[in-house]
Amino acid sequence: MQKIYLVRHAKAKNREKWTGDDSARPLRMRGQRQSLALAAFLESRNLVSLRTSPAQRCVQTLEPLAERSGLPLNVDESIMEGQPIQLPDQPGEHVICAHGDNIPDLLDSLDIPFEQCQTGSVWILTRDEDGCVLDAEYTRPE
Repeated sequence: MQKIYLVRHAKAKNREKWTGDDSARPLRMRGQRQSLALAAFLESRNLVSLRTSPAQRCVQTLEPLAERSGLPLNVDESIMEGQPIQLPDQPGEHVICAHGDNIPDLLDSLDIPFEQCQTGSVWILTRDEDGCVLDAEYTRPE
């Protein structure tokens, strides 16, 4: 059995007002509060891995959880915005922090109906040993 927590990064600074490289766009104060709420929501789980897009907003979203859980934060270039998300093969509970385009793309490819994927939200996927999705639940931990 496997659980995947697909986290949409927390609220970041406004893309249109940000003058630097978009991958360096950090969290707003609200996003920092969301990242702390996310850590509180997930810290009691039996997590085996934390994986994040290299975008600063994604890294900052999972940093509090990494500190609380003691797990290393694995930065994965392959899940940057615009890239498809590959789900892990290993059993256990995994956290993946990504973006508002590749999470819906993944849900769509898994035939999971969805209406929203807001910043700071989590899609919880439960998969069997063959990788088939048994359950999909949407939540906002804040």
